[in-house]
Amino acid sequence: MRLYVCGDQARSHYLREAALKKGLGVTCLEEADVVVLPLPRSDGDRETIGRLRKGQWAVCGLMDEAAEQALLDKGCRIVRVYRDEQYLVGNSRDSAEGAVWALMGKAAFALSRARCLVIGFGRLGKALKAVLEGMGAETVVAARSPEQRVQAGADSLTLAQAFGDLSGFDAVINTVPARILGRAALSTLRPGCLLMDTASAPYGFSVEEACALRLTAWRENGIPARYCPMTAAERLLALIEREVK
Repeated sequence: MRLYVCGDQARSHYLREAALKKGLGVTCLEEADVVVLPLPRSDGDRETIGRLRKGQWAVCGLMDEAAEQALLDKGCRIVRVYRDEQYLVGNSRDSAEGAVWALMGKAAFALSRARCLVIGFGRLGKALKAVLEGMGAETVVAARSPEQRVQAGADSLTLAQAFGDLSGFDAVINTVPARILGRAALSTLRPGCLLMDTASAPYGFSVEEACALRLTAWRENGIPARYCPMTAAERLLALIEREVK
């Protein structure tokens, strides 16, 4: 198997390195069996997509329908990274670790003494709860789904319950890709509380609105590629080896 890896991110570098260590080839686009397009979005590199040929594998992140159809029309075979459950679970664990690391970098308090709210209980929400509780933080989950609230524990909250008064939390972490935290909810956060959004667009809240309320608010996206690029590369290579036959 010969790979061509787009981009000059740290993850791209480690992916090439990991492939060579496994005895795989790293070559130019024209000679590659597998082309790893940019992640997390792959549809922005139209030039590379246009140069792919029939029979090549395209490893893709998020793509619009037109870009994906262009690959299919060329006769390319597609590995859809964000549809692989094994990859997604591992990626969520790495994301949770990186998110907590980012939280620690902003916090003037020890997380072991903190009360944290995790909004959403999908893969990342579950991983965040585990990491935070492992550090000693009291961690409460707010989720829409009754089933998820059961999984999250007896102290879990509905969104309405949580957003009515957020003043009891030292840190609030959103994982839901929907604008659910409005100004009314943000205004209940107490000074010194940290507000982090790990979701994709349209995001859980307006950072500008939160900052106008003098809150410490920011977004953390694409965490594994920044926080642990070597591990992110190893997970991606394992996915490629599973899917490309």
